[in-house]
Amino acid sequence: MTSSINEKLDKLRLIIQNRKNKEIVIDILNKALNIKLTDFKYQGIKALQKISEYDFSVLKIVGKVKNKEYEFYIKTIKGGEIKKSVFCWWSLLQEEYEKNLSNTKECKKIQNKVNKVLIKEDLNLEYKNSVHLALEGDFSYNFEVNFIELKKFLEKFEPELINKIGILNLCSNDILLVIVRKV
Repeated sequence: MTSSINEKLDKLRLIIQNRKNKEIVIDILNKALNIKLTDFKYQGIKALQKISEYDFSVLKIVGKVKNKEYEFYIKTIKGGEIKKSVFCWWSLLQEEYEKNLSNTKECKKIQNKVNKVLIKEDLNLEYKNSVHLALEGDFSYNFEVNFIELKKFLEKFEPELINKIGILNLCSNDILLVIVRKV
């Protein structure tokens, strides 16, 4: 990883792993995604391996929303990196999917499906754009990809949250990439 990407991801990891920040992180995710996350656990970093031209990694947390488990993948990106991020995210999933299925009988049948990706634009708000990515016919690989413009998000919500974001040392010009999957 390049040092600036590594530093940004490490900063985000430290924010998420810090017990003092847990309430703040839950509050931000709840307001940004309009959900009711009650708790989460840090699960590690997922990194794209196959395509060396792209340095792409995300933090994974698992949390409960209305007694159902969800996976959240989080990263901060710059505005011009949205298409690249969607491409890299899907490539990362494809790597994982193929790795998980490499020893199964259904591998070839399912690998053909991996190339059939459904992309659907979802509800867009003044501070957030969302798309759904899914394997055609496979509900287990269905993801909501959210791009939250931190500056607009901060303007939308109360000053108390703005101060919390400042404490977390995030840049208001960044876009918070939050990918959600119901487990």
